[in-house]
Amino acid sequence: MTTTINWKLPSGQSVALKPLVVAGGIDFGFSHPTVLEIGFKLGHNLWLNGVEWYQTNADSRTILASVALATKKYGVQRWWADSEDPREITNLQKHNLPVLANEIHELDYGLRVIYGLLAREIVHPVLGRGPAFRVASTACPNLVREFGLYGHRSVRGEYRTDLPPVDRFDDCISACRYYLTNEGEMPPEELIQSPRDRPKMHVNDKGQWVDDPEATIVQTRGPVQEGWWDEQAGGQAELAISDVDI
Repeated sequence: MTTTINWKLPSGQSVALKPLVVAGGIDFGFSHPTVLEIGFKLGHNLWLNGVEWYQTNADSRTILASVALATKKYGVQRWWADSEDPREITNLQKHNLPVLANEIHELDYGLRVIYGLLAREIVHPVLGRGPAFRVASTACPNLVREFGLYGHRSVRGEYRTDLPPVDRFDDCISACRYYLTNEGEMPPEELIQSPRDRPKMHVNDKGQWVDDPEATIVQTRGPVQEGWWDEQAGGQAELAISDVDI
């Protein structure tokens, strides 16, 4: 099934987009809410998080019904779920839902992926300039709220980034990091390649093969001075998705 989403631009105009990948994250709520977050990947470098389901005291039947409905409605190809509750994962799999256990457990790694994508600004041919991870604020209010609350613990009024983040306000963020990391996203310091390591050609967001002149020159004419290379940077855009209620 080909999924088409309607993404609303800052101007209010709605554009139809066909993502290459639709993936979701599930954070089961023990004493916390249960959260579903769905991301739509466009091209090789842009994720749109446009669907959120957030409920406290959700039982197995409610979770099953919500995951099944979201899978069908949005064409979710893979769900990456909190591996601390294998019974829930098994129950979802028994009903032929594409649910897999999260395989990347390092919290710091996942957070570096998310905040690295937020800091990495790109220019998309349809959506324009903005971060590589964009959130529909009206459809995902709890994720937006958590970004403003989640952080490191304070010791005598000073935030200690050398200590683990406080285990609060992270349910939606956890669901996002599950699908982003398991779908292959990496922290920026592990993602950036020098021209000598990059392929000489790549597929752009329009599906066209294009040359990388810098990589070609370096790999055919010898080494150049070491450095860091990144994609074109730009500003941010406030976006929203329509018709997203599960």
